[in-house]
Parts: sequence; structure tokens; C-alpha cells
Amino acid sequence: MPAETISGRSGEQPRSISEVTRRAIRDEIVVGQVAWSGRLSESEFLARFYPVGTLPSHDGRFANMSADIWQHRENNYDWDDYWVFSDDRLNLMDGADDAFLRFLCEMVHPVVRPDSTEARRLVDTFNQHLLVDGWELVEARLISGKPTFREKRRASGAVALPDPAHATDVLSDDYVRELADKCEARLASGDLDGAVTVARTLLEAVLSELEVRLTGAKEEHKGNLPKQFKQVTKLLRMDEQRSDLDARFKDVIRGLVMVANGLAPLRNSMSDGHARERKPAPHHAQVVVNAAKTVSAFLVESYNYQIGTGQLQDMTVPASKTSA
Repeated sequence: MPAETISGRSGEQPRSISEVTRRAIRDEIVVGQVAWSGRLSESEFLARFYPVGTLPSHDGRFANMSADIWQHRENNYDWDDYWVFSDDRLNLMDGADDAFLRFLCEMVHPVVRPDSTEARRLVDTFNQHLLVDGWELVEARLISGKPTFREKRRASGAVALPDPAHATDVLSDDYVRELADKCEARLASGDLDGAVTVARTLLEAVLSELEVRLTGAKEEHKGNLPKQFKQVTKLLRMDEQRSDLDARFKDVIRGLVMVANGLAPLRNSMSDGHARERKPAPHHAQVVVNAAKTVSAFLVESYNYQIGTGQLQDMTVPASKTSA
């Protein structure tokens, strides 16, 4: 589905969440009389992700948006309860996807809405509408046993990273999840060069994190992805030279090496990381993204299995904890 384009404070930005979807979600909140700021004041809530202290005032008596909110929602109470959706400083209904999604994620954050059952019920409602446009809110890390939520792109034909096996899983790392989501966002917006670049960066990030966990330090590979890949597969005891590995599994390893080898030159020839030789076709960019995710997931799941069975030790965890 092609993304709409909008004009915003930072220039033109891709928008794939339609006006129809945004209005439907706003109506769910209004009709359900949901307090969008939860247990926080409206100013406190918005300050979590908007610079309300520096955004301009619409009231000449005050210096900034934060003062506006105090005057019209706490002192005089002459703005309606859902003014937030029509305020052009926030631009929730016409702005970029990330601002709208961040608003929804913050609505169900445990600091804002401590009742996890209520938060999940709202997430289910939001997802009924977001899924039509290829988005959903999914559980992320836990805070004091309560779930936070993040946005996730559901691009057609995309390989999704598996959900993290536990809170300290490599795949639960915010940077890794952000990169995976950026791959899909760039594909959806038509930024195919960027998708190829981010796909390679995703694999590099996973390799680096695994290397640190297995050795306690990260070796300098100077951007040599195949070299880094071979180092990590050796640390994971998947070295294709091992005599005890099944021949068919060795074929899998050789295939993974070929994927890593292929991703390295692709960044130079098809991405925006260097002078581009040719523009990638959509199906080429998609297969690069899918390959990077598949290899990343395979390596992490192999690591998790071997850590869980005691075949490997996480060097970043004190010995007293690994033996507990």
C-alpha cells in the first residue's frame, strides 16, 4: 500500500496511517470517555514526548504551550476534554505516523495507565483499526511486571523478528527492534535504498551484541560484515569446519555465510550508505530485509538455546547469576 505524504515541521514525511483510521481511533477514545492522559495531568502526559515547555502559546498572555494547558484545562477548564486531537501544535490527526503511534503507546504505558487489563483492552481496540493500515501495537519490555507497548509495522511479504524469548533477549533490545521496524517503515514509504542500509545495520547490531555477550568485548571489524559473521558463528559453535556437525547443517551454515557475504557489497551498490550504482527494485529490497531478519533471528535463537542448555556462557552475566 503506498504511503501518503504530508508536510510537517521537519519537511515532507511518509504517512501510512490514514485519516479514516485516525478518526476511528479518536472516536473510540471520545465515545468511550477514555481519559487519554490516564493518571497524569495532561501537561505531564504530553511532556513525556512533546516539548510543551518550548512549543508556542496560542494565548498571548502566556509564554508556551504548557502554560496554555494549565490556564485552559486546570485554571479555567474552557477547552473540551479531547482538545488534544485538534491542536495544530501536536498535529496528531494530520502529522507523521510516529507521532500518532507514540501518543497511543504512551496512553497505555504503565506510568500513565497502571491497570494492565485496561491497557490491553485499549491496545486491542487500537489494533482493530491500525491493522488495516499495516500497523499494530505489541508488548515490549516489562516495567515492574507491567507491559509497555511499541508500534510494529506489518508490511506485506515481510519476515517478522520473533518475539523476545525473555526480557534480556538480544531481540528485546530497543535498538534492534527499532532497526527492524525502520526496515519495514522504509519499505512502506518507498525508501528502498534506506531499507537496504538499515537491513545491513540490523544484522551488524545483532552480531555485535552476540559477540559482546559471548566474549565480554566487541572486536573491531571495521565494517567487514563477513568477517564479523564468521567470528560470531564460530563463537556459537556453528563453525562449518567442525567435524561433528551434520552435513546438511553445514549446508545451512554455508548458506548463511553467503547471505552475509551478499549483504556487504549490496550496501555499496544499492543503498544510500555510499555512492549508489543502481536503485534497488522493491522485491530486491524486500528480500534483503527478509534475509537480514532471518539470519539475525536464527543466530539469536541458536544463542538462546545453547545458553539455556548450558553449552555456552554469557560473559556479560556474573558467574553467580548464571549458576543460580
